[in-house]
Amino acid sequence: MPNSKPRNGKPKTAKSRPRLDCGRLDAVAAEKGDSTRRAIATRARIEPSTLSRLYGGTAVPSVSTLVALRDAYQLDTIDELLAGIPTPRAAA
Repeated sequence: MPNSKPRNGKPKTAKSRPRLDCGRLDAVAAEKGDSTRRAIATRARIEPSTLSRLYGGTAVPSVSTLVALRDAYQLDTIDELLAGIPTPRAAA
């Protein structure tokens, strides 16, 4: 049976995996008039099933998926779509 611990001795946790910030994506999508997951997937040219898995937390977003979403919603960075990463604030 292979050892499931990484080399640093710490077990992997769900928190260490990047995940889509669904609330943020919903907000930027709504600004463009996209109110459904199908509309988001269509605009970004990704499979609706991929988006469903990302929203359900059963998949980790690939770089290509993040880039497609970033481009579709004209965001500055893919970091704006990842949970737990602070987004830059607008200048006051």
